[in-house]
Amino acid sequence: MGAVLVLSFACTFAPFPLGTASLVLMGASAMAFTMTGLAAVHVLTLGHPSRIAILVGVYVAGFVFQFPVLMIVALGVADSIFDLRTRFRRVPPPKI
Repeated sequence: MGAVLVLSFACTFAPFPLGTASLVLMGASAMAFTMTGLAAVHVLTLGHPSRIAILVGVYVAGFVFQFPVLMIVALGVADSIFDLRTRFRRVPPPKI
């Protein structure tokens, strides 16, 4: 899916029909990676004493500025490649 994101970004510079379709595909895949990145932030901060402050800061920065969202997308891509959520989990997942 990371290759789809990169390829669709490269194709956004194409003329009208291909460029527009690539822009839609890039937006959808970037949103999926944004959700993956936010999930990684949630899992990686489990058990951290200042978890609430970190999560509030990430969400506020993401809503106010655009650059942190790009970093969250990059974290989502890195999580899908390197499986960061299981590697760096501090505590076991909560039992439901």
